[in-house]
Amino acid sequence: MSTPSELEAELFQLIADTQTTNYLVAAALTLAAFELIANFNDELELVWKGPLRVSNAIYIWMRYCTIVIVGQVSLLSNCAIDSLDTVRITSNFRLREVKSDHSCRSFLLAEAIACSFILVTADLILVLRVWILYGRQKKLLYFLLSLITVELIAMIITAAFAILPLRGYFHIGRTILGCYSLEVPRYLAFYAAPTAVMTFIMFGMTLYKCGRTLLDNRAVRMPIITLFLRDGVFWFLAIFAISLADLLVWAHGRAGLAQTMIA
Repeated sequence: MSTPSELEAELFQLIADTQTTNYLVAAALTLAAFELIANFNDELELVWKGPLRVSNAIYIWMRYCTIVIVGQVSLLSNCAIDSLDTVRITSNFRLREVKSDHSCRSFLLAEAIACSFILVTADLILVLRVWILYGRQKKLLYFLLSLITVELIAMIITAAFAILPLRGYFHIGRTILGCYSLEVPRYLAFYAAPTAVMTFIMFGMTLYKCGRTLLDNRAVRMPIITLFLRDGVFWFLAIFAISLADLLVWAHGRAGLAQTMIA
């Protein structure tokens, strides 16, 4: 059984972790808003004033839904949820056990599903790029779309297995707001795996096609092919870094930091 001093230290650590999560959510929202404002003129000319195409629709969906989702996470992470059981604090900072709360489970699951759609939409852009690189073959498009569908289903199932079993959410007045469980959802360590696998496949196909094209046309400058290869490398490195951070935080991190990588 934990001593009062240990419970006090646990409480302060939980408060610090939740504040860190909220700061990261606010930073993500600020960065998304800044990027939107800074590039709005180009977006207006290239997207809104042009014909409605599939690529434009995907761009609009990913751009604005990302901002809405991050905004909702920021709002709900900083607002009280009255249905939560409160944690009673005595002079010894003794924490009372809190039962599972349906509202928190629903919010966290919806958050994970929404994030899954955003990540899959980003991968869909990679699919279109690879499809164009390979000459717009219909069979390849159907194959890649099937992989995207499997990726989405795997991410949602992983999120459900991680979030639904959680029990015990803590809400301490205006100190700890939002939904935080003291259990670490360990299955979330596998949440980034489908995206990492899909990105690796896209990167491998891009690397192979660009390499073959450059070797077959050594005397010809091909800036578009070079651009595709460069973007593919940067995207793969970014996804690899994020997936590694996800794995470390969700596999070995504290419970209060479980939502930082979603932010």
